[in-house]
Amino acid sequence: MRYSTDTGFKNLPDNGENGSRGFAIRFVLSEDGHTHYDIITNNAYGFVVSTGEGFLDQFKAMRDDKMEEFLDKYPHARYFMENQSPAHSYSFATEQWHSIHAYKFVNDEEKERYFRWRIVPWQGVMKHSKADAAKQEKNYQFDDLEYRLSHNKPIKYRLMAQLAEEGDEVNDSTKVWPETNEFAEMGEIVIDRLWEMDEGEPAGREQKRIIYDPIPRYMEGVEVSEDPLLEVRTAVYLISGRIRREHIQEEVQQAVK
Repeated sequence: MRYSTDTGFKNLPDNGENGSRGFAIRFVLSEDGHTHYDIITNNAYGFVVSTGEGFLDQFKAMRDDKMEEFLDKYPHARYFMENQSPAHSYSFATEQWHSIHAYKFVNDEEKERYFRWRIVPWQGVMKHSKADAAKQEKNYQFDDLEYRLSHNKPIKYRLMAQLAEEGDEVNDSTKVWPETNEFAEMGEIVIDRLWEMDEGEPAGREQKRIIYDPIPRYMEGVEVSEDPLLEVRTAVYLISGRIRREHIQEEVQQAVK
């Protein structure tokens, strides 16, 4: 499992303007670890853009400090930033997580039902106001994670599937579904150990090697939708993973200074 900052950028403090965070889970399906199923989520409802072109434009705008131009070009992105950007959680243990894309369950009779993953904290969702978040330490969420897992205080979530109803858009990540939709209880997630960056040989090897995959290649009964962002995000994750692996010998400093 991995908690991450928004877009993977390193220097995004937990008490900064950006409250977006990510949470990914890998289910290992073979002894060698090469066969797996990944659930990739973030703490926002919906997504900023719906196409690969928009996704690339977003990263270029962030890199070049041209976000206003990007928001003018993509009106939904402006709406998202103003209305759907997530607030800062008290802790990862009080955060709710959502899969960006829709997938579909397919049974032995070839019957299909689209769904999106939802990961719900057992403690309940608790959020700071922007003003209160700014008063916290720069790394308060990750510090809280380390404290909990080093003091036998596991984090627990409910794993749920939000099921699509007739008329719900399943191929556009910007379209959220009504909260009146049916939810299926799928299991429980318990996090009780922290994998430190100084573990492994060389240190941090496993964190740098893992490449999460938005496409379910090995899980029977779970298939992709036709969301165009799926292939784009898969390609971006692969490029990012290869870059990390090229620097596997370098020491990683996680905390924001």
